[in-house]
Amino acid sequence: MFSRLFIFIFFLTIASLYGVTHLDVTRAKTFVSELKNVSVKQINIPVIGGHAGTTILPLLSQNNLNLTFTDKEAAELTHRIQFGGDEVVKAKAGKGSATLSMAFAGAEFTFSLIKALNGASGSMNKYIFFPSIFCVV
Repeated sequence: MFSRLFIFIFFLTIASLYGVTHLDVTRAKTFVSELKNVSVKQINIPVIGGHAGTTILPLLSQNNLNLTFTDKEAAELTHRIQFGGDEVVKAKAGKGSATLSMAFAGAEFTFSLIKALNGASGSMNKYIFFPSIFCVV
């Protein structure tokens, strides 16, 4: 829906749109690395869904290090990833938002695009548009 709105309003083509769940992936990597005492640079946690509370679905069992989680750990991590922005707002006593997290995720995403334009290979979560389906892979 959102992509179609941008196409209609700004006369863009689908090829000119980029979407990213990278902020949620960044939070997932951070929280899992803290819990499991692994480097945030080594871990990857795929995240699918939207970007609002319970629509964010971290795929903890699909991590690249084959880490395992108890049911309690998985439930607590999932909630923390889904509502990580609220945690920051509370820490700032309502006087700010998670802008540093957004800036970091945006910069990391942009640097990955620049590396790809220069021939480097790699992967990251991305939105994929199909004419009748809008999903995240």
